Amino acid sequence: MSFISLPSLDEADDNYGGAYVGPEGDPNAKICFIGEAPARDELRTGRPFMGEAGRLFEHCLHKAGLLRGEVYITNFSKYPISKTKMGSGFTVARGIKA
Repeated sequence: MSFISLPSLDEADDNYGGAYVGPEGDPNAKICFIGEAPARDELRTGRPFMGEAGRLFEHCLHKAGLLRGEVYITNFSKYPISKTKMGSGFTVARGIKA
């Protein structure tokens, strides 16, 4: 089993230069989409599910008759996660610039 090492919010703000991507949409929505962690496009815009994957996501929402504002969109981690395996788990990436 792998574990993800996540910092406290204060520690993250100090170490990651504000690379925080919060949730978006209606927090009372009946449908919630949860991604893994923000990537380059999300860090650049400050919004979850952006870039090429976000365009596909919005296309699927449209086909389902939904708008982004009608659902709740968030990520498991609000900070970038390194894809490099470190020991027995993953760690929050340091110094990622959008």
